[in-house]
Amino acid sequence: MSQIPTWWLVLSTIVFATNAILILALAVAVFKMANLVQDMKPKVEALVGKVDGVATKVDGLATTLQTTAQHLAPRVEGFAGSASSMANVTSKIFERYAPILGIALTGLKVLSAFRDYRSAKKMEEEPRKELARH
Repeated sequence: MSQIPTWWLVLSTIVFATNAILILALAVAVFKMANLVQDMKPKVEALVGKVDGVATKVDGLATTLQTTAQHLAPRVEGFAGSASSMANVTSKIFERYAPILGIALTGLKVLSAFRDYRSAKKMEEEPRKELARH
């Protein structure tokens, strides 16, 4: 029979010891994590209660908003219809009187240009009159 080399036995012992230490460390970590989870459980339950309360309030607000929107919808539609009617009537009136308004504004511009022309002509005549006097 052949003998197992010494280095193999040493290496196997090191691997076995390392595995035993790592398994023990893992067991300790799992135990500490379990304690940590048990400590956090009341906090999580309190947060769940608060979240449920907030969800209930949001549900109530959504219901109230939906009810309000349903009550306001006919009024808003009526208001929009009235505004549309007023805009339609106003545009028809403007279309009817737009040519008259255009003529009136053109007349005002012509009148303004005539006044400017007369005032410019008077300013030109004043220096001539003063020169004639002297």
